[in-house]
Amino acid sequence: MIPAPFTITVTQQGGVSVLHVAGELDLSTVPELRSAFAAVDDPVLFDLRDCTFMDCTGAAAVLGCRWRHPIAIVTRPGSEPRKVLDVIAPPHLRGYDTAADGLAALGERRLTEEPLSSA
Repeated sequence: MIPAPFTITVTQQGGVSVLHVAGELDLSTVPELRSAFAAVDDPVLFDLRDCTFMDCTGAAAVLGCRWRHPIAIVTRPGSEPRKVLDVIAPPHLRGYDTAADGLAALGERRLTEEPLSSA
């Protein structure tokens, strides 16, 4: 079976950049994710509900983004990305079931959590 093509779509929703990822997020597609993330200057909701596979490189890229902006992650329960995040992500970043839940959590964290600066 041929994997679905990898795509990233960036939209805005209430002051949050939503990065919708579809296809396989792995070593070969992480550079596209990093480019899309570098172009945003808002808190980020990663919508991984259409992500069919995520390896440790993809997970590290998503989780590493939290050092620049507050992030939240939406995944399908039982999906490969959710399984990976359940093992390696901090509890507050393991994945929400709906975009509304992720946006709500992100809004709450934005009030109390600032990204760490590299300085």
